[in-house]
Amino acid sequence: MTEDLELIIPDFSVLYRKSIKALKTYGLVSFTDLEAVIVGHITSLETERIDGIADRIVYEIDDLQIPKYACLMLWLNPFGISSHRPKLILRIAKFLLGYTTEEEIKKLPSKLRADLGV
Repeated sequence: MTEDLELIIPDFSVLYRKSIKALKTYGLVSFTDLEAVIVGHITSLETERIDGIADRIVYEIDDLQIPKYACLMLWLNPFGISSHRPKLILRIAKFLLGYTTEEEIKKLPSKLRADLGV
C-alpha cells in the first residue's frame, strides 16, 4: 500500500512581490543584528557545509552589506537560491516578511537569545 504524499510547492512569486513592496515601503534598510543572527541560524540548520550556500548568504549580508529586502529579492528570484534550496529560502522569507518572526526567535539557542537580549 502506498501512502498519499502531499507535494506542496510554495508560491515564491507571492513572497517576491511582498519583498518588492517591502523594499518600496521601507527602502534600503540593513539587516538588524538580530535578523542577521537568525538568518545565519536558519541557514546553518538548513544547509550542508559543502554546498557553499551558507557562505554566500553570510557574504551578501556581512561583506557586501546588501540591504535586507534586496537580498530577499535576490534569493527568491527563479535563478537564485530558491531554485537550489527552496525550504531554506521559504523559511528565511517568512521570517523577514514577518510571518514567523516570534517562532524563529524562540528557536535560537537560549544562550544566544540571552546575549542578544531577546
